[in-house]
Amino acid sequence: MNHTEEDAIYRIALGMMKGCNASIVKRMVERGVTPREFFTLDLLSVYDALGLNSKNGFGANSREDSLQKAKNEYQFVSRHSIRVLSLADDDYPWLLAEIPDAPVTLYMLGDAELNPMHSASIVGTRKPTKYGMSFCSRFCTDLCGYFPDLSIVSGLALGIDAAAHTAALDSGCQTIAVVAHGLDTLYPAANRDLARRIIKNGGAVITEYPSGSTPHRSCFLERNRIVAGLSQLTVVVESPIKGGAMSTANLAFNYDREVMALPGRVTD
Repeated sequence: MNHTEEDAIYRIALGMMKGCNASIVKRMVERGVTPREFFTLDLLSVYDALGLNSKNGFGANSREDSLQKAKNEYQFVSRHSIRVLSLADDDYPWLLAEIPDAPVTLYMLGDAELNPMHSASIVGTRKPTKYGMSFCSRFCTDLCGYFPDLSIVSGLALGIDAAAHTAALDSGCQTIAVVAHGLDTLYPAANRDLARRIIKNGGAVITEYPSGSTPHRSCFLERNRIVAGLSQLTVVVESPIKGGAMSTANLAFNYDREVMALPGRVTD
């Protein structure tokens, strides 16, 4: 195993480590503790360097278990040309790094620019009206016309998400799909061709979940913070009061990002 491969495994292992969150990784960066040192120094030295104690639960067994899982994941990402981004690294998307609950590790399939000059999340219901679909398509098209460097972010779901990705592709803008599962599968299956088109045209499919992770309701809610965190602006096209799009909008608002919404029709 070469040095580069080892470092990649240590970075993947950080995301596998139970209890290792954005706050701890940011503290590692501030105090000059590398992922390699986190896993190779004795525990007392790690605790002392990071101002932690045994209550944080970073025992020898948990570190070893995380490393073993990371070795298996490294084989998967290497076979499928998946890029691994760690919060401990400089190439992690800077807007996402700003949020307090940023994912420790990201997996990316594709070549998207994660630090564009302009970025917007477009979110909404899986069952939109013709009014919502028409607006979504025209809004994305117009926005891409004003900002050719724009990145449109959404969640690859049916409905508004898919419409936003499609409009971005048709307008020549980059688009990023954030999914709630590992990259060994694609949900929903109906959008597999759309995902391939996104990747082929310079976009990306990204996730915080390693291979083998299946989509659960909680994963979709966690995914929403990445959609909001990657963008300067979040636009809600149509959504139920308790829909996932409203969750994304609330997160964006709490992250001090711009939030906008399509007004309802006057006939409603």
